[in-house]
Amino acid sequence: MTMRKLLRTGGWCLLAIAVLVLAIFACAYFMMSASLPTLEGEIKSAGVKATVTAARDKQGTVSISAKDALDAIRVLGFVHAQERFFEMDLARRSAAGELSALLGEATINIDKEKRHHRLRARMAAKWQQISAEDREWTSAYTQGVNAGLTALAVRPWQYFVLRTDPEPWREVDSLLVVGEMYYMLQSGGFDARLRDALLRQQIGDTLFDWLQPGGGTWDAALDGSVAAPIPLPPATLLNVRKDSAPVQNAAVTPVQANPEVAFGSNNWAVGGAITSHGGAILADDMHLGIGVPNIWFRAQLTIGEGTSARRIVGATLPGGPTMVVGSNGNVAWGFTNGYGQWFDWVAIAPGSELAATIKTIRESIAVKGAPPIELDVREAPFGPILRTVGTTD
Repeated sequence: MTMRKLLRTGGWCLLAIAVLVLAIFACAYFMMSASLPTLEGEIKSAGVKATVTAARDKQGTVSISAKDALDAIRVLGFVHAQERFFEMDLARRSAAGELSALLGEATINIDKEKRHHRLRARMAAKWQQISAEDREWTSAYTQGVNAGLTALAVRPWQYFVLRTDPEPWREVDSLLVVGEMYYMLQSGGFDARLRDALLRQQIGDTLFDWLQPGGGTWDAALDGSVAAPIPLPPATLLNVRKDSAPVQNAAVTPVQANPEVAFGSNNWAVGGAITSHGGAILADDMHLGIGVPNIWFRAQLTIGEGTSARRIVGATLPGGPTMVVGSNGNVAWGFTNGYGQWFDWVAIAPGSELAATIKTIRESIAVKGAPPIELDVREAPFGPILRTVGTTD
């Protein structure tokens, strides 16, 4: 082969490679573009009683106008699914310990930890207990979510990457999203509370209450009460060594600062009497990390027509059929994380009456590309057995 033919052949090969690369990029662009939400046009959806409009401002905030409240919540579900379904899917799966069915072996340990709480089974039972009004509200939202997912030209692009299809939304999934929020905000305290209980057991109530006071003069209680400072315990209690003999050449381990320690959370309310415009101001720190996409989804709902229309504006949580924080023009509401005692550790001695109530439930964790993992979860009547202390049982 002459040099000219060799260069010509090489040129055609390079051109073919370039065309192939462009085709791959064009295909990827098409799939991502086709999975974007519908921003213009008319869509017919089952269950909607009357015409509902959904518009977006320059910042992408959705404004939904409907004659009926259930129609408004259906369209909110529709919009959530079109813009945030993958986020919603991760939230419900994380709560239920089902991430590995979507993501594979990388999330097995997360699923094992979550599966001990058996939230899908618990939320399915809770669904049967909630009021008829709440069931209707959640069902309307679920209808909207599945309609929004179906209306996409192609599945969300994340599922192309994962080579799988999204599963439909179910009413219980919205309850799981709430459970995931609770776990996100409170699970860091599980082991911290256990350590507190073990410390109290070792040093006694007097010394523990001094080391870990429940409040003090710096607190501003709603009822105006003030917690009295706890006096310094006597020296006999401060010496907590089992052996009173002096320790020689004791090794000292320096305490390292924990960069993830949460230093507090807050919200503020200012009365209209001291504002320039005469209206009250509410600000609250919702105490969550910054991520992409943002965990919150801004929206405005206008329900009804004319002077009787109700307008609600604020932040929603994709996966939940509610306005989490916001205002209706008369009342504003918000929340921040509360470090209260929202759970208890209960000691169960081997061979006790409580130990006899423990039952074992076999959980199966599906794993993408691998066999399922069987997990035995132990439960007492008041909750799962999460830790063992001082025993190999």
